[in-house]
Amino acid sequence: MNKNPGNKSVLIFVDSDSQIFGALPHAHAFRDKGWQVVFGLGDAGSIPAAALDRLGGAFETFPLEYTEVAGHVLDAGYNVVGVFSKASKIHRVRQQVEQKCNGENVRRPGLFTAFNGFTYERFEEGLAWRVGYDLIALNGPRDVASLQDFLAFGECSKQPYRISGLKPSRLREAGEASRPDKKVFVFAEQVIVPRSRAQRLYLVAELRRLALDNPDWTLKIKCRVKKTERTFHRVSYHFQDLLARLGPTPANLEITYQGMPELLREATLFGTISSTAFFDALHEGVPSIVFSDFGIANALGTHAFAGSGVAVRLKDLGSLSEIVGLMPNAGWLEWVGAANVEAGQVAGYFDGKAFHGHQFEPQYLDARAVEVWEETKKRFVFGAVLSRMIGMFRK
Repeated sequence: MNKNPGNKSVLIFVDSDSQIFGALPHAHAFRDKGWQVVFGLGDAGSIPAAALDRLGGAFETFPLEYTEVAGHVLDAGYNVVGVFSKASKIHRVRQQVEQKCNGENVRRPGLFTAFNGFTYERFEEGLAWRVGYDLIALNGPRDVASLQDFLAFGECSKQPYRISGLKPSRLREAGEASRPDKKVFVFAEQVIVPRSRAQRLYLVAELRRLALDNPDWTLKIKCRVKKTERTFHRVSYHFQDLLARLGPTPANLEITYQGMPELLREATLFGTISSTAFFDALHEGVPSIVFSDFGIANALGTHAFAGSGVAVRLKDLGSLSEIVGLMPNAGWLEWVGAANVEAGQVAGYFDGKAFHGHQFEPQYLDARAVEVWEETKKRFVFGAVLSRMIGMFRK
């Protein structure tokens, strides 16, 4: 398959900012083992600039839609292909690569996929689309337990996997200057956490109040995307608009679109509701907290932080300096995959390995499943458009 013997190469397909963040640790691990790493960017025009900056010129990138992956793989001769996408696309890329290689009677590359960051909900649904890859990367024992329960009694019970952990990509090179003495609290906003206008306005108001109560601190609200950008989810109530409704903005409070690596280099304290950036901050040695004001809710991802030991009610928070020393529960960190995990497990699995195709084809996840999914989506879109048209006529 490889048209350049001796030159090990891996194509990593991504189609959103969050997928880039999830793929970067694997890209670095492959590169450390001497592999050539190339990123194919699906829907490249919609990926926020901050996410593209995370690639930082370290890797070759080019636009590549998911329907083009199979043909490109055949032409370029990659040894391994990593797929970081969503729902049926993950399954379709694998299916198309296998069909293309079988049709040309050539050995296909190794195929792997992963979960980009901490998986809060619908893990089994995501796993169903990933079953059949040569390797699935999991975060930690928590994910392994769920996988084993889900696949225990089916033909896919021997699905290969490796724990790759939640260790993030490198944010700081050795020898860089340490953080300045200035006290900086970075809060990571999430596009749909919380979702409602009332809850998001409450969150912004409390952060504004926190800035007023801590004049010796600088508070930076890191928004996921600008108002003109989009990510996997649509932004309904942007923090920039909500903050403007609350009156004058304190001098020590700002909304920023800086990259997370730069922000964490200067951060004294990090906070979020349930962003995966929590683990980036821990890896950087930044004391981190999660706000529990909205309770335990799977839809918010807050249930996953139960037992973390760093849950704090924003409404009750006064002095930021008093919680800088708060540390997460060591047992919880190990359970979710954020402690003592070797980041290069996937690259190590494929390094020097020969491939002869997958060992099974899940019967419940074939082309028919994709067809049903697509048909359902079409009906949903048609129904939504029809409903809107009827509403317009009634006015």
